[in-house]
Amino acid sequence: MSKKSIFDVQRSLALSASAGSGKTFVLTTRLIALLLQGVKPSDIMVVTFTNLAASDIRKKLFQRVAGLGEGNKGEIVLFASLLGEREERVQERCLDLGHTLVSQFSLLQISTVHGFFARMLKCFPRETGLIQDIVIIDEMERVALLAESFERFYSSLRENSALLERVFSFITHFRESTMSPGGALRDVYRTIESQRHVLEDFECLETDAEGAYGEFIERGRAFFSLDMRARMEFLIENLSRYTREQGSNRNVESFRRDLELFLRYGNVDSLAGITPFKKDGASYIERVRNFLQVQVALRFEREIADIRTDLYAFLWAQMRYYVSTWLEIHRRIDDAYRRRKEGGNFIDFKDIEERARGFLSLLSDFDYLHYRIGSQFRHILIDEFQDTSELQWEALRPIIRESLAGGGSLFYVGDEKQSIYRWRGGQPQLFEKVRKELNLEREGLRYSYRQNRVLLDFVNQVFLYIDTEVFRSYRYELQDFPKEKGEEVRGFVSIMEVDNREALLQEITNRIVSLRSEGVDLDDIAILCRKNSEIEELEKHFLKNRIPCRTAGKSRLFQDYSVLDMLGVIHFSLDPEVDIHLSGLLRSPLFRFTYEDLEGLKEKGGKPFIEVLKNAYPGIHQKLISLAARARFLSPTEFLRAAYEELNVIELYREKREVLLKLLELAYDFEHRNDSITLQDFVHYLEEKKDFLTLELSDVYGVMLLTIHAAKGLEFHTVILPFLNQPFRFRPDGSILFRRDSEGRITFCMIARSIYRDYFSGTPEVDELLESTDEEYKIDELNTLYVALTRARENLLIFPLRKGPKESMGKLLIQSIDPTAVKREALFKWERGTPTPGEGDRGSVKREMHNLKRYVEIDRERLAYPLPFGEEMPGEDIQSRRIGLLKGLIFHRALESISRITLGGEELSQALIHALASEGRAYTRAERESALNAARTSLMNAISDRRLERYFSTGAITEGLFLSREYPNLIGRIDRVLVNEAVEVLDFKTNCIYSRKHLDELVSLYRGQVIAYCRSMERLYAEKKIRGFLYFTDADYDSRLVRVV
Repeated sequence: MSKKSIFDVQRSLALSASAGSGKTFVLTTRLIALLLQGVKPSDIMVVTFTNLAASDIRKKLFQRVAGLGEGNKGEIVLFASLLGEREERVQERCLDLGHTLVSQFSLLQISTVHGFFARMLKCFPRETGLIQDIVIIDEMERVALLAESFERFYSSLRENSALLERVFSFITHFRESTMSPGGALRDVYRTIESQRHVLEDFECLETDAEGAYGEFIERGRAFFSLDMRARMEFLIENLSRYTREQGSNRNVESFRRDLELFLRYGNVDSLAGITPFKKDGASYIERVRNFLQVQVALRFEREIADIRTDLYAFLWAQMRYYVSTWLEIHRRIDDAYRRRKEGGNFIDFKDIEERARGFLSLLSDFDYLHYRIGSQFRHILIDEFQDTSELQWEALRPIIRESLAGGGSLFYVGDEKQSIYRWRGGQPQLFEKVRKELNLEREGLRYSYRQNRVLLDFVNQVFLYIDTEVFRSYRYELQDFPKEKGEEVRGFVSIMEVDNREALLQEITNRIVSLRSEGVDLDDIAILCRKNSEIEELEKHFLKNRIPCRTAGKSRLFQDYSVLDMLGVIHFSLDPEVDIHLSGLLRSPLFRFTYEDLEGLKEKGGKPFIEVLKNAYPGIHQKLISLAARARFLSPTEFLRAAYEELNVIELYREKREVLLKLLELAYDFEHRNDSITLQDFVHYLEEKKDFLTLELSDVYGVMLLTIHAAKGLEFHTVILPFLNQPFRFRPDGSILFRRDSEGRITFCMIARSIYRDYFSGTPEVDELLESTDEEYKIDELNTLYVALTRARENLLIFPLRKGPKESMGKLLIQSIDPTAVKREALFKWERGTPTPGEGDRGSVKREMHNLKRYVEIDRERLAYPLPFGEEMPGEDIQSRRIGLLKGLIFHRALESISRITLGGEELSQALIHALASEGRAYTRAERESALNAARTSLMNAISDRRLERYFSTGAITEGLFLSREYPNLIGRIDRVLVNEAVEVLDFKTNCIYSRKHLDELVSLYRGQVIAYCRSMERLYAEKKIRGFLYFTDADYDSRLVRVV
């Protein structure tokens, strides 16, 4: 395969590109070649699937064109060869191309598939039904609207008892494992939504939910007839007779007991789980049959067979009912979501895809399309094609076919081994299906430019073994090490099997310390996990052991102190007379006032704080008053720019530049998406969205923790891969499965439950569906493993967990290295190569090594998170204390969002759910559930107490800043401050109260804290009386509210 065959822009091509093989280089090379050959930017369309990928392509395009214009010898030689022109001429044309790209960049379409569809649809509002003021909502807004739709569905359940009964019956059996009702319903919606484009086929399978429910109930009643009871008693009598006369037999006695339990409790699902009914009853009870007289034995076998037949019919009706209920739940929630979108003139990305498909599939005049859009689309390049969904392809197909028919070209690149988004619609088989449909040639990139030789040889060994010895349906093509990278053998791979989770966490900690001593910085290390719960487990462990870590995609913008300080600037500017705002602002790094500085200003008294500042610090006063004067008419973007410049924000927060630019970008986006764009509107927007606004963690130091799915498209110096205990075989989990014919139409679906598999296996359509599901599951798991292993450039450390399923991904990995290892009792350990140091300063690594060891060698029993003063009972275990801590965090976060004492149940639940989402990331699911329930009780006690109404009035301040001598910096926040004739301070405590004596001890414990709060208020409101109260949410009503000052 020559370079020219890949880069020939007149040749349509499907390019298979393994991890690190240079697919973006090939794509941008073809793009530049098209432009150098005189193709107009408006005739080219580049489509990818994430904004990050689109940005990367734009960036590399400009970098390479600039390099060509500046005389990059290697690049000039490449394009001179491809174009058949002199090197000097290529450089001249690239200089011209650089100017063309700048002047006509808007004509060059490099965007996400959704961005392209949205731009196209807006050019045809009448044809697509997109009215002029339609709003395209992002994922964050979609989640919020969907949450409202779920609330509406819950409301409909209260009004429809028949529907409530059906849904309740469904969700109690929805999953093989335990799941909350809300979680079950969300999973129901997500499962169907991922197949939105074939929803019509789903509805054709089962539309009569009430009819299916009626049949299910009727089949169940048959098991409570007198005839069925007689059958059971006959079986029990003969089983008992056998054990009396032949002696004890465990299987026979178990069979008898299960039948007796059914007669007592009437649980048909339990009856279906009895082994003789699931399997061949005659062979299972052969001893009993041989013991019985011939006629009795024949009846015995017949009764078992008849009961099994009845159970088969019952389970089939049950499954049909569950499928119909599944579809009905989705339809009702989706109807509510659709009405909500229509009411606000909203559309989401799925709507865009469906409207684009509908519009383009009926379009006959493509010249009119090109005229309206201003682009010809003669040459189309698609990145990451393996992530394309069927709906996206159906929408793109008409444009691509029209382009090819007109002499244009199609180039798409991807890697079926990196297709890991099937759960959200990605279809890896489309790569080959589309190639055959369009009769395209296929090429592959054979070299890996990312991984060193040791890592590449390891990846090849693993997947070649899987391809040839384990799962032949998984096709793997070996990658080669580039000759131009020389013969140096560098890199490190380690596999260390561990027996349990505690040992795994400790081994990872030890290895991180070891890597640091060998020159690998913490920022060089990424730990990739299969599940978010594994990330939470690692994060908890690292925090307990004081190892710096960062969790990708989980850092909220409003956790960053620089953002909070800028909000302080905004709050002051909108209301400069409020002393608390000014105090917090002066204490920030913008002015760095000490406590003594503030005390000196307060002692002057008699005037508003801002007036005192004018006399003492006129320069600072002038800056702040100038900002405040403009806050009423500047837009959010203009105000932030002014604040950044006049307060020297970027220089003072030098390490937070990215975060502050993110805030500015957020303001810019807000202005372009809303009609009212005052600074006050922006503050309200931030308050509403603060739990969802996130920032990248590139400015945070520490080990990176992220899921394998989140790591796709990224690469790291050193990768640690823990756990790997997910099964390598599909296990019935209660999900919905469906089979399609060659045209893509759904012909059969079933629920993946073990009991259905046991009864319905042997039915061709069931066997075929389970077999194809198992194959898809294995391919997805292997693809996920491949993505994980190929994220590392230099070092790869794997810690498989032995405990788990017999066939796990970790055991499969070990087997690929040593097929005999799984038969040995000893834990597997294997290494190749030596660790490659990081690219940072080795000296800084050594200087920080002592501190890291000190973090690791602390007492292992210390808590992962420091508890607030006095918020635990001596003798409680760590788990209880963690739950108690999270309970308090949820309570206070929810309380912060409550503006009135009378709150509806839905509003209360919403506040608690948002609070849990904000505070519960580092806790286990069990801890979150326990803490949420406890916080709900505490919050209900507080908001139902009429004595607290005044603290939720318009004169009350929520979460006031607290300054005191006892604390060197800005310390914390007072829950509620009420400023009227007197100033009242209220602090909530969520401690469990065990006795009156215990309550008195807590009052004594917290008294000093409230006194310190009150002293702080005295300095702000010297002329007013100050009162301080404690409110114990879990105490008896008469004991909850305690005045301490």
